[in-house]
Amino acid sequence: MTAVPPPIPMREAKNIGFSNGKHPPQTPGITTHELKPSYTIETILCHYCEDYIWGTTKPFYRCEVCGVCLHEECSLAAQQEPNCAVHLASDIRKPALYSEPVDIEDFKGGNVLHWMAAIQCSRYLDLFSKVGVDGNKLSVLSEQSLMGYGIIDPFHCKAIVNATDELCRGESITDPSPLSDADRKHYAANRSYAHKLRIRCFTSLTWCKQCRRLLFGLIHQGYQCDVCDLTFHRTCVALGRL
Repeated sequence: MTAVPPPIPMREAKNIGFSNGKHPPQTPGITTHELKPSYTIETILCHYCEDYIWGTTKPFYRCEVCGVCLHEECSLAAQQEPNCAVHLASDIRKPALYSEPVDIEDFKGGNVLHWMAAIQCSRYLDLFSKVGVDGNKLSVLSEQSLMGYGIIDPFHCKAIVNATDELCRGESITDPSPLSDADRKHYAANRSYAHKLRIRCFTSLTWCKQCRRLLFGLIHQGYQCDVCDLTFHRTCVALGRL
C-alpha cells in the first residue's frame, strides 16, 4: 500500500506555532520570507501552525529562499518576524508546484491516500485503496457511494463528503449556529480566564467557533476548551484567534 504521512502530533495548544511555539533566535542571515503563491497536488505541512495544507482551489505560500510552506492566513503571521534562513532549505522537501489551481481529476490514488491520512481518516485507507478511489471518483463522491463501499457510520460518511467538497471545490458547509457579534462581545467582556485547550475527538460534525469552518476528519479534529466548551481549528489557535 502507498506510504502515508504520519498522523499530526497531538500537542497542547501552548506548543503550537512556528518551531514548536518558540520563534527562532535573531541571528545574522535571518531575514523575512520571500513568499510566492502556489498550488500543489500534494498534502504538505504548514511550518507555522503545523497543520496540513490541502485543497485544489486556494493557494498556499512557499518561501523561495528557505522553502517553508505556509497556509495563506499563516503567511501573514510568519512575515511579522524574520524567520527565513537559506540554510534551512536543504532540510525541507520541495513539493510539486503549480501556478494555477489543480484539477481534482489529476489526483492519483496515492494523492488521495495521503490526503485521507492528513485529515485523520486513516481507518479507511485500505478500503479506498481497494476500491481504487482517485480524483475522478473523489469528485463525485457522495454519502450513498460511501455506503456502497461499506462505510455504514452516518457521521463518517458526512465527514468524508464535506472534506471532499472542501478539497475539490472549497465549499464545505459553515457553522449553522455561529456566535453572534453580540455574543462574542459579551463572551469577551466577561471571560476572566485563559482557554484550557485540548485536542478532542468529535463524533458529530463540529465547527470552529472562530472561523465558522468545519473541523475536518474522524478523530483529533481540533481543540476544545475545558472551561467554555468552544471549539477551534489548530490554525486558528496557532494564530491566536480566540
